[in-house]
Amino acid sequence: MVQNSSDLDYSVYFEELQKPSIESEEVMEIDNNLNWMTPFINYLEKGELPEDKGKAQRLKAKAAKCLLEEGILYRQTFSSPILKCIGPAEAEYCLMEVHEGICRDHMSEKALAHKIIRQGYYWPTIHKDASDFVKKYKQC
Repeated sequence: MVQNSSDLDYSVYFEELQKPSIESEEVMEIDNNLNWMTPFINYLEKGELPEDKGKAQRLKAKAAKCLLEEGILYRQTFSSPILKCIGPAEAEYCLMEVHEGICRDHMSEKALAHKIIRQGYYWPTIHKDASDFVKKYKQC
């Protein structure tokens, strides 16, 4: 059945609300916590260095292995792909998911750290954190 364009209703219906449809405002908090990545991001983004010359030199040397892409810090290595740098909260989740997540691997601390690195994540204390995490479990 073909409709004639004159048969179609081109009216626009709207409803004017007397009060807001959302009673309370939702405020999302951005995580601005300082962590181990902050000096690297500040240096790569703005060129900011610590006042202490020794700390500034160490930061420059370590930052040479880093890459900042769209606000995300990555670590470049020779033997693995580029690794995404993550903060403490993400690191804890990463440890938990790989160790006792869907596969329930329950691997040793060294294997856990290397598996996380193979998955593409990095933080400076990954081996110590993996060791501490595995020690919580008696069966490991």
